[in-house]
Amino acid sequence: VFVDCLKHMRFATDVPELRAIVLRALSERWARPEKLIGPAAELAKRNPVVAACVDRVAKAWPARLTGDDLWSPAQQSALCGDPLLRALLETAPVCDLDLERFLTTARFALLAQMRTAMPGRADEATLAFHCALARQCFINEYIFAYEDDEIEEAKGFTQSLGEAIAASGDLPPLWLAGVGCYAPLHALSGSAALLEKTWPAAVEQLLIQQVKEPLEEARDRASIPALTAIEDSVSLAVKEQYEENPYPRWIDAPAAATFDTFESYLRAALPFADIRGGSASCDILVAGCGTGQHAIDVAQRSKDARVLAIDLSLASLS
Repeated sequence: VFVDCLKHMRFATDVPELRAIVLRALSERWARPEKLIGPAAELAKRNPVVAACVDRVAKAWPARLTGDDLWSPAQQSALCGDPLLRALLETAPVCDLDLERFLTTARFALLAQMRTAMPGRADEATLAFHCALARQCFINEYIFAYEDDEIEEAKGFTQSLGEAIAASGDLPPLWLAGVGCYAPLHALSGSAALLEKTWPAAVEQLLIQQVKEPLEEARDRASIPALTAIEDSVSLAVKEQYEENPYPRWIDAPAAATFDTFESYLRAALPFADIRGGSASCDILVAGCGTGQHAIDVAQRSKDARVLAIDLSLASLS
């Protein structure tokens, strides 16, 4: 009921007393995140500190700000410690233009911080925010805009990080976040070695998302059966698109209310239909299941059903 009420709301000012319950709704997956992400983003950017930084970025855009031009040390500390903003970044694509521009600028500022500061000395809140930003970039398929010089510098850090992994050298945690903001960490040669090290909690969650799970998905591909060949040109083009970007990415599925039998569900949903009793169980086909969120929801709800989910893209299925 809370989600159904909240999903239609927008906020012109901050509502501090609502933040804790919105955070719970996101963190505990009271519903699919896309139902919450719009109003939650609106609420997050009404935080006075976030609002000040967002406004500063909007006035400068498309120029990128860094350092004190983006935020004072006190503002950075307060913003990085905002649990609602971090939960947003870790949960689903944030589809808010003001926040997108701010996050794009914060990513650029992180490169400058990696270049000029001791990256191993980032405080816990700052590191956690930048790991959350890297997780957001992974979820949204690295959609944020960048300048040519910016991406070249990011590639330089990526190469340096890869060399450090190969040499078993010191790996500043902030560098993992910075590189993960521009490209998935599993693309680094030898990235599996990162999973064997001890990291702060925020970095550990970043590595689960960008290294551990993609490696598991790559292994799963080999076990997924192909029912038919995929041969026509349109299907092959669609397959190629979703192999490259298995979208939409999602983190986990909310708990689903179950029903005893699929027949009883149909009778309740379609009370005037002539639904005749059949076997004790039924088969459900989810054709074109994409990344599987709907198929999993159907399987969770239908205790008596066998669910077959099919798709063109092995990357989506895995």
